[in-house]
Amino acid sequence: MVLTVIVYLLTPAIAGDTACGPLMKAAEQNDLARVEALIADGADVNCRDASGYTPLMMAAWEGRLAIVKRLVAKGARVSAKNRYGWSALMYTVENRQHLETMTYLLDQGADVNSADRDGFTTLMQAAASGHEQAVTLLLDRGANRHMKDNRDKTAMAWAREKGREDMAALLKKRGARY
Repeated sequence: MVLTVIVYLLTPAIAGDTACGPLMKAAEQNDLARVEALIADGADVNCRDASGYTPLMMAAWEGRLAIVKRLVAKGARVSAKNRYGWSALMYTVENRQHLETMTYLLDQGADVNSADRDGFTTLMQAAASGHEQAVTLLLDRGANRHMKDNRDKTAMAWAREKGREDMAALLKKRGARY
């Protein structure tokens, strides 16, 4: 499976034709005033589009920390997953490594060992993508460096497969096994 294809398939879509659409769009556009107005009007912060994406996932994908904080303060579930098994935390790693948003989600109880439906974890994603700061943060927060996905691959194996020997070395230094 090619990581680029995974990203394309898992990229949150703005679903303007659903009840969740306006809140999703406001989150994506970093329109905090609109997010607050929609919430005040009764918008469900845990609404989902047809693929199971939530406004929190959209805000995390875009690194919209103020909106992430507002949604969480209003009850957004930090470990909710879409139909692919991806959580908001996974999106912070995939799209431009939003470390502040990652840290906040972890502080709010996001599952550091969350895995998608293929067993692919946030740590595997960070290592395969070469996001050193994300790998370090996840390990510091207790990510299991020995977890294997459904293909029997660890984060270190993913790093090596993607030519990220720097990430493999970091994982090894932190006690990971191939």
